[in-house]
Amino acid sequence: MILSPKKGIDQDRIAKLAEKIEVELSPFQRQPPAGPDGCFSHTFEDLISDAVELDVEMAQCRAWYQVSMGEGQTKEGGGGEERRRSRAPGLDFDAETMENAVDRRTTIGTVSLIVTPLLVKWGDIDGNSFDTRKVLARRQVVCWENL
Repeated sequence: MILSPKKGIDQDRIAKLAEKIEVELSPFQRQPPAGPDGCFSHTFEDLISDAVELDVEMAQCRAWYQVSMGEGQTKEGGGGEERRRSRAPGLDFDAETMENAVDRRTTIGTVSLIVTPLLVKWGDIDGNSFDTRKVLARRQVVCWENL
């Protein structure tokens, strides 16, 4: 366990995990990306440590954060909410939750590729208002019309 209530963040476990990842990925790497001192600019150990620290901070939040690539999108309309079961590609472009990665001015079309996910926050820091959402980062998409 990388994070435990008694010990906190286990740096030794992070180092072992990072080494294991580097060994697994090394056959796919041509040449190590060099930083200013000739070493890796960012190591897997740094990446895992940052991810664990972010997880600790997110676990303390009372709001709920949702990351979505496109499956099970919710669309408001008619007499309430209707749940769309379609998966991307094939979603209709939605300017509230999407931004066209090719042409930021385009606000119509059918999504053919999702480049980055949607990040939404439900509720507030006090753990209230879970019926309201705030889009923190819109999906970056490519639409059929841009291909």
